[in-house]
Order: sequence, then C-alpha cells, then structure tokens
Amino acid sequence: MRRLVVSVFIALMSASVAMSRGVTVHAFNRDTSSVFAELMRQTGKNFIYSPDV
Repeated sequence: MRRLVVSVFIALMSASVAMSRGVTVHAFNRDTSSVFAELMRQTGKNFIYSPDV
C-alpha cells in the first residue's frame, strides 16, 4: 500500500511538473531514485526524498 501511495505521488508530481515545464518522466516500474534523478536532470531542481519510502 505504501509503495502505491509513493507511486501515485510521484506520478502526480511528474504530471504537475510536466504541465508547467514540458518535462516527461515515465515512473511506472522504476525505482524512486531513478525517477527523482530524471526529474532533477530535466528541471534543474533538487528534490529531497527518503529512498526507504
């Protein structure tokens, strides 16, 4: 359940960033660190997160 919540959060955040900055991130079946790394690369913003969640 926790993993689902995190996945939904990442998807919503990705969609929000994508609409405002033209960013595309596919988060399905990817680990959290690679998704955040891609978001940081595309946006130039730093995200702080716990890889344990």
